[in-house]
Amino acid sequence: MKQIWLYLSVCSLFSVLCSLSSCREESDDVPSFGQVDYLNFYEANSNFKGQFEAIWTALNCNYALWDYEEKHGLDWDKTYSDFLPKFIELDKRQNNRETIKDDEILSLYKEVISPLHDGHLSLYVKNPQDKKSLLILKESISPADIRNSKREDYADKAPSEKDYYYNESIDKNRIIEADKSTNGKYEYCLFEDDVVYLRLADFRLSDSLDLFFSAKDKPRNSVQRIWMKWFNKICDLHEAQKLKGIIIDIRDNGGGYAADLDYAIGALQPSDTTHYSWLGYNRIKTGIGRLDYSVLIPSILPRMNHNHIAITDEPIAILVNCNSASTAELCCLSAKKMKNAHIIGMQTWGALSSLFSMSAQDMYSITYSGHVGSVDIFNSENSFFIYIPHEAFFSDDFEILESIGIKPDIEVRLDNNLYQTTGRDTQLERALEYIHTGK
Repeated sequence: MKQIWLYLSVCSLFSVLCSLSSCREESDDVPSFGQVDYLNFYEANSNFKGQFEAIWTALNCNYALWDYEEKHGLDWDKTYSDFLPKFIELDKRQNNRETIKDDEILSLYKEVISPLHDGHLSLYVKNPQDKKSLLILKESISPADIRNSKREDYADKAPSEKDYYYNESIDKNRIIEADKSTNGKYEYCLFEDDVVYLRLADFRLSDSLDLFFSAKDKPRNSVQRIWMKWFNKICDLHEAQKLKGIIIDIRDNGGGYAADLDYAIGALQPSDTTHYSWLGYNRIKTGIGRLDYSVLIPSILPRMNHNHIAITDEPIAILVNCNSASTAELCCLSAKKMKNAHIIGMQTWGALSSLFSMSAQDMYSITYSGHVGSVDIFNSENSFFIYIPHEAFFSDDFEILESIGIKPDIEVRLDNNLYQTTGRDTQLERALEYIHTGK
């Protein structure tokens, strides 16, 4: 009797486990790339079929937006069944001593990943036949690049070396002060009508500014100097009730440290942190199953910790274009929370999910996501590297904005012909118009 009871108990337990596992899209015995890289990459480094299967599986286990892709109609399993025979055929041709050209491999992988909507994702592959990297010979493969290259304003670049306010064809009397950082990434300008301008070509401020505030000393580098000129001028004009407006130019800003937002938008927000506003929500992967996701984690509006005035009435213009991405887009979302701020320019890139640094592969075990492969693909045996965001970002109304970006409040395209012939910056002019008229 005991043996029959034991048999029934084991069968019942087995049935329960089977029913539990059938609820998951992926089995728990799928290997984690962060734990068994050698096994996963062994075939990928020697043949086309192995490379494709490793890349497909890496995305299957790591990608943070599969539910978003399903809403867009992407069937990732069908991608596998459709493309696997094509890579098997490459192996057959290789075995017959036929040369497989890089362009053919590049074209196939573009077809594989171009439907994905993540704005940061990039794939770097080597030709397994000759072990050379397509990153050197051709290009990385980015769904966002493929998608945004079809936009009419994709090639529009923000004025940089010959900026509107430095060009000899413009009346220099409009400029009272101007300064650039040594690397040209950051620029400060004061217009004669008391409009304070800051150009941020990337977000790499916090390293310098954290040191500055902790040392409580004079600016020691150009980043600190430029930011302090901008911030102090805002404070001085505001106190004298002369501040007409602020322009933050993040055109062509591809992102950087999220902590920088504390020194950009956060420097204009009230320093009182007793009441928080939600910027949006983040979600990480909690396992290697395709839909293993955490609950939504609130992300608060950036605030500078150091005591400062708040700019709540004077108009603020944020200049953006197609190439404003990542942290630049979070800057836009933060500005949209301010009643006195307007986004001016063209719709942004569409890359709001967060990334680890290229070298932070040890973080894989925490989020079950992030990049896969060797960062130093040039000097590695690994035949591919995928730069994958480790979490998904949701707006405060629970919408994913990947591939969509931020729509400006006032849309205006840079007139490239006018800029090339006269030095006039139509987007900057529109920002000045908004500040002076409120429209």
